[in-house]
Order: sequence, then structure tokens, then C-alpha cells
Amino acid sequence: MLPQEAAFLTSVVVIPAVMYVLYRTIVPFEPVMRDFEVGAALMFPLLAGAAIGFVHILIDPPLLATVWGLVAYLFLYPVIASYAVLILFNRRRTLEQPAAPIYFAVGGAGLAMGLAAAESYRSFASLGDAPADLGFILVMLVQSTAFVMFHCSKGLYLGTHVAQGRRSRGVVMASLLEGPLGLLYFTARLGDDRGAAALLLLLYSLFVYLWVWRRFFPEQMPEEMAKALKRERRRARLKRARGGPS
Repeated sequence: MLPQEAAFLTSVVVIPAVMYVLYRTIVPFEPVMRDFEVGAALMFPLLAGAAIGFVHILIDPPLLATVWGLVAYLFLYPVIASYAVLILFNRRRTLEQPAAPIYFAVGGAGLAMGLAAAESYRSFASLGDAPADLGFILVMLVQSTAFVMFHCSKGLYLGTHVAQGRRSRGVVMASLLEGPLGLLYFTARLGDDRGAAALLLLLYSLFVYLWVWRRFFPEQMPEEMAKALKRERRRARLKRARGGPS
């Protein structure tokens, strides 16, 4: 497989997941995000994720044959990913906004996009001269979707803790949340049934996604953000009732 073919297939399996998660999950909060710059919020985490992903490609092969590989996937990599998002968004301009946790969610999606792109490119390139069949492409799509869904949710979880002034607790708890994902991914790298492994990754990511966005965040949402959302939704209803643009 030529490098350009691997790059094209990588975009095919990564970009749809990012666009869907952003559209369905992030955009509803856009009215309360001052200076909403989704492009800038995605770019730096994406670059960080790509860098971390290609470091994975370089250092993982020898680690997979040792117990240190399991330690890295369970503890070290989750902490690094958590700090990557924290460092990028732990800024006054971000934290002063009512919707600060949402920026962390955008950053998590961006980081996952970089990670998924690096892993997908490695997987496609590893096929050598063999073409990628539809089943393999679907497996990589499922895996990329799991990465994006999980890290977007983890970013929101971390950002909510940071907005509450609990940075250290947020990093620890978010890293623990990623532990099972790391274990599943570690076993997927060792096993032969990539389809089953990708499905397990997706199921765990879906569980985290639903728990964080449907239960944890509504209960822990910053009060200022909740008030701003309520005002914007009331304003939108009034516009619709008057026949104006929503």
C-alpha cells in the first residue's frame, strides 16, 4: 500500500468520527461559548495527539513484549494524555469562560483525532503491498470512533474538575477512567481478533460517553454555564415564537 493510499484511508476512518462527535455533542453548547474558536481549540490538541501517536509507533513494539507495556498503557499513557489537554487549556482566557469544560471536550476530541490518525496510518501501512479490505477499514473506523468518543468525554470530565478548582484530582480521576481503555487497547495490540477488540473499545467508550454527557456533566455543570444555557434557550424559544430566526 502506497503512503498516499494509507493517508487517504486514515482520513476516511478518522474525520467522520470527529465531525459527528463535534456536531452532535459540542455544537449545542456553542451559544454559551464566547469567542467560539473550534478550529483553534482542535488544532493544538490534534498536533499533540499526532506527536504522541507517532511516539507510540516508535516505542510500543518492544514494550508489548514486557510487563512495562501493560504498566504504560494502564497508567503512563493515560496520565500523559490527561496532562496534554490540561496544559493546552489551563489558561485564564479559557477558564474564565462559563463553558470552560466544553473547550476541554473539544481538546479531547482533537487529541483523539491525532492519536487515531497515527494508529490508523500505522495499521494501514503495515499491510504492505496487500490492499485494505472493507472489513479492515470498518475495524479501523470503529476503533477511531471509540478513541474520539472516549477522549472527548474524558476531556469534558477533566475540564469539569478543573473548572471546579480540582486540577490534581481531575488528572488522577480522568487517568483512572482511561485505564480500562488502555487495557483493552493493549490486549487488542497483542491479539489477532481486531474486530472483537475494536468493538469492546467502542462499547466502553460509549458507556463513558453516555455517563459523562448524560449524567455526570448535567449534575456537575458550572452554575454560571447552566444559567447562561437557560438564558440562551429561553431567548431561542422567544425568537421562534415571534417567527424570527432561531
